[in-house]
Amino acid sequence: MNRKKSRIILTLFALCALLFESCLVDIPTPANSPVNNQKIIIPPVFNSALNDSINSFISYSNTILKSADNSIETREIINSKHHLAFTDLIKYNGAWYVAFRFSDGHVATNFGHIIIAKSENLERWESEQIYTQNNYDLRDPKLFIKDSVLCIHFHSATINPYAESRNDYIAKYDLENNRWGKAIKINKNTNEKSWFWRLTEHNNKVYTIAYRGGEPLKLFISNNGTDFNEQFRFENIQGRASETTLRFDNDTVYALIRREGEGALLGKSSVSDMTQWTFIDFPWVSMGGPNFLIYKDKLLITGRINGQPKLYSYSLNSNTLTQIGSLPGGFNETGYCGMFLEEDILYLAYYTGIKDRGFSIKFSRVNLKGLPVK
Repeated sequence: MNRKKSRIILTLFALCALLFESCLVDIPTPANSPVNNQKIIIPPVFNSALNDSINSFISYSNTILKSADNSIETREIINSKHHLAFTDLIKYNGAWYVAFRFSDGHVATNFGHIIIAKSENLERWESEQIYTQNNYDLRDPKLFIKDSVLCIHFHSATINPYAESRNDYIAKYDLENNRWGKAIKINKNTNEKSWFWRLTEHNNKVYTIAYRGGEPLKLFISNNGTDFNEQFRFENIQGRASETTLRFDNDTVYALIRREGEGALLGKSSVSDMTQWTFIDFPWVSMGGPNFLIYKDKLLITGRINGQPKLYSYSLNSNTLTQIGSLPGGFNETGYCGMFLEEDILYLAYYTGIKDRGFSIKFSRVNLKGLPVK
């Protein structure tokens, strides 16, 4: 090979490398992230539209899948070679929103962003917003409505050392200008590193259960969604309790609680006195991403159970538990279903994937009529 050809090949190789590097501007190469200095002010959370460098790593599709028993209609709507996880779902002002985390791993070593996708017809999805924070892992986005305004909540943890500092943020959707607002740091009125896993609105107040490994669960309440105060500690729960979802039915409140290495718990209390709880055990050990909605006289429950995302019905009258179906896909990296109920139709969004083989977000539609919802 002559020198001229060699120079051309080397030049082309250099150009390809440069182009490849430029498209990764927002995807750091694997390396130890800088140590977060807690003496420095916490960096702001930025929100913006997704740029091309990140959009190039996310694909939107509309691939039809089938459940094991063909009873649940499912489509794959998003996929990536990067880690997609911790989904949530809501319908607001006629449009659908899916929130998820985009990262380099289940536990981030370089980046963890929150992305919101939008669809007008459940067939075409588009990226709408991204929230980022330098050297922090943003996790577990949850969508909810407060005072008729669409909100998103997510957790923030330092990457190095991991979770040395933990905070929670909330942002609102500006319907008039059709854009998401700035994320505001939640004031917990405590120095403890508890994790607000899901915010739930009821009668103009916002409730959440906070957890930290090895400590009792804590009930926090807020009037405005940004300033919270601890109200109660669940000192009598046995085991290592963590992710918890609250749902309200008039003056009754239910709590679905994950316990590491033990079965899940369903708690029940009165909204007027949330210091008194009764519990029943469910057989789901280390249930991942516990979520549920109230449907007539039943609870529709989803979660990662035995490595697979599943859907159950629990009768509040007969105390019976019935499996409705398993969702397509299922590995240890799966589940965390977002749920939205519209009359007799249940909509779900969840993730599934395998490291080094890719991840996807799936959207399911379940017609509850005719299914074994006893």
